Amino acid sequence: MRRDSRRARLIGFLTALGGIILLLSTLPAVGGRMGRIVDVVAPFGVRVTSHVIAVAAGVALLYLAGQLSRRRHLAWVMAVAVFSTSFVVDVLREHHYLAALYSLFMVFLLLVSRSKFKAPGDPPTLLEFLRFIPRYFLIVFVYGYAALFLERASITPSPTFWKNAETILLGLVGLDGPYQYERNFFEWAFPSSLLLLGVGGLLAAVILVFRPIISRSYVTPEALNEAVSIVKEFSSDSLDYFALRDDKLFFVSSDQKAFIAYTYVGRQALVSGDPIGAEESIPLVIDEFLEMCRERAWGFSFLAVRESDRNLYVDRGMHTVYLGDEAVIDVRGFSLAGKKWKSVRQSSGRVERTYTYVWMPETEASKELLQELNDISKLWRGKAPERGFTMTLNQDVEGTNPDFRLCIALDEEGKPGGFLRVVPIYGERTGYTLDIMRRDPNTPNGMTEFLLTRTIMKLDELGFERFSMNFAAWGRLFEDDVDYSFTQRIVKLVLNLMSPFYQIKSLKEFNQRFYPEWVPRCIAYEGFRSLPRVALLYSAAEGFLTLPVIGKYLLPRTVLHPGHPVVGEIVGQPTKEQI
Repeated sequence: MRRDSRRARLIGFLTALGGIILLLSTLPAVGGRMGRIVDVVAPFGVRVTSHVIAVAAGVALLYLAGQLSRRRHLAWVMAVAVFSTSFVVDVLREHHYLAALYSLFMVFLLLVSRSKFKAPGDPPTLLEFLRFIPRYFLIVFVYGYAALFLERASITPSPTFWKNAETILLGLVGLDGPYQYERNFFEWAFPSSLLLLGVGGLLAAVILVFRPIISRSYVTPEALNEAVSIVKEFSSDSLDYFALRDDKLFFVSSDQKAFIAYTYVGRQALVSGDPIGAEESIPLVIDEFLEMCRERAWGFSFLAVRESDRNLYVDRGMHTVYLGDEAVIDVRGFSLAGKKWKSVRQSSGRVERTYTYVWMPETEASKELLQELNDISKLWRGKAPERGFTMTLNQDVEGTNPDFRLCIALDEEGKPGGFLRVVPIYGERTGYTLDIMRRDPNTPNGMTEFLLTRTIMKLDELGFERFSMNFAAWGRLFEDDVDYSFTQRIVKLVLNLMSPFYQIKSLKEFNQRFYPEWVPRCIAYEGFRSLPRVALLYSAAEGFLTLPVIGKYLLPRTVLHPGHPVVGEIVGQPTKEQI
């Protein structure tokens, strides 16, 4: 696979070389000196007598080169067509034999490398539009400033930085700038090339903006039910139920006994947690998933996987980095008796004087109660975005899923002051995982402790074994008795600066009050170069990095892929409880 990538990058480089020389040849005082070199690399044997055509062709080749380097099949087809036509035209014209040989060489190289270009086009997202904008303007301004600089002796008035920018921007929409040009060729060719770039850029922008909107996904209940069945039959991890979020895709193993939940964004497949399924099928589904990603030239990373299973990923050439610790409580025999529980016992006890704890299936809640709970969520969140990708379902309380349980604090008038929603943990050690934790900001302190401790007691009463609380990101880096390396000290400093905004340290300290078992989790990624991209995409997916207004459109709810249907609403059977 690495050899395939190197071959594709070589072909992309040779194609880009032609595009760059084409663009350079359009600049004054450069085109006339490039003579035979331009004749070799310009498709169709163009010696760049047409400034406008050369600019368009150069930009097109640069774009095609980028797609070829990522092994895109459509780019391969277009490149074969371009260079084949170029060869025929060059043979029929006189004095273009070097250009014909170049085109023939490129066709030969593409044909012998056909098997390397199997990747389909990227699924449509607005991130492609955001990636296009700076690159487009970089090319436009570099070309425009270079052309005006080399032609400065025949321009009046004397060019300045801001007048150059004005000329370039006005030229994109077909308007004249503040300059007069002495040379007739430049007076015609330069504005025409800018207009062509403007029209082409507008068309590309429209396509990139509307393609994600037009491209709709569909819901396949059969695929969802298959995933739910695998979760209920084989899962045992506390995060497995969150794989059924409605913004994920399912990649099912060939033996139909395991699946991977993932989403695609920014040319990266982000996997939510560990694979789920029969133990013997886990290596199979990982290998098949990685092969699918490589065939499509996707990057890949596994988010919030158990550190104890890191060898599954290391053995496949990946690297891991510590992410944080999940707080899991053994609910059996849980009690608030004893000195160490004094603070929690007192704070939750104050709330118990005026509030009653209620445990119920979400489907039994009335419409009025559901609305009151969602109103509490709005008050609690304020204008902050909903966070979560790997460790929450990110849904309002809808009363449609019999698997969910609500843990509610009701006052004397029956009004809720706070609530939890928990989702089931399957396997030998059954239990529940915290999904939503909300409280009315006007309720007394201790509401959260009250809800958590009474839920833990209820789970013990019902015969369950564990309760997964919050996830404390980078929790180890807040310990005082650790001998940190220089790099870890830098990371710790950054985390301390971020903590007031994202409650990193306070969440760890809050969880510590319940004396949990810490389950470390990590990120598995391809290589060091991919880590910054993975970190940014993970932060965006979890809701830590957002852009106003358009941010919610940048991370697709689902990306349809043949054979891996989109998840719709979550369905399932009621969890059996021991009463």
